[in-house]
Amino acid sequence: MEARASQAVVDAMSNVTLGDVPRSIENFARRCATRDGEGSIVSADGGRPSNGQRAILRAVSHLRLRSADDYAVCAFMLDCGQSIPLHNHPDMCVHMRVLFGRAHVRAFDFVHDNVHSELSTKEATAGNGRRHQARLVFDETVCESGRGGAFTLEPQRCNVHEIRAVTPCAILEVQTPPYAVDGGRDCHYFEEVEQASATEFLLREIGCPDTFECVRFNRHGEFDEYT
Repeated sequence: MEARASQAVVDAMSNVTLGDVPRSIENFARRCATRDGEGSIVSADGGRPSNGQRAILRAVSHLRLRSADDYAVCAFMLDCGQSIPLHNHPDMCVHMRVLFGRAHVRAFDFVHDNVHSELSTKEATAGNGRRHQARLVFDETVCESGRGGAFTLEPQRCNVHEIRAVTPCAILEVQTPPYAVDGGRDCHYFEEVEQASATEFLLREIGCPDTFECVRFNRHGEFDEYT
């Protein structure tokens, strides 16, 4: 995406309000505000969630809003303490906007630029254990009012990142282009294995962490997939 078009997306996202997104996100915001004295979510009738509901509540919610060959729009909803582990968006620009709440974002740049081209889609799912030098370039809490709530990840900048919910939050995301396994754009996961200084790290490629649970919905809030 050209720089001008990319900035236009960021500007447009900065003006998005909760009322502009599907009702399922609004329902999530209301659900997060409905808790008992211990901070646990309660069901609409005031009772405790079922085991199945608890599994859903533990997972990060992913709403697929719109997609095409050259872009995809989605939203992630995280309860307090939930996180999306360290991962990348190969050869993609990703524009993100916090719709409500606060999220802490840490992002890395690879020290050697050729690492991006070496990441194989074929090896993405299992992870091959290769290690890469990386530099921490972004480590901030982002909220709806701070920094406009919008930030951008580019192919060579801030591409490897993780998100942790400081409070219940929803994050709107525009991917240009979207993930595509056949196009060589598959998601790789990483873990920190060594820290040389405050900003210098060694990252290792891994498979998707077992602790990461994600439930996917379509734009109408209807259940799609649980992983």
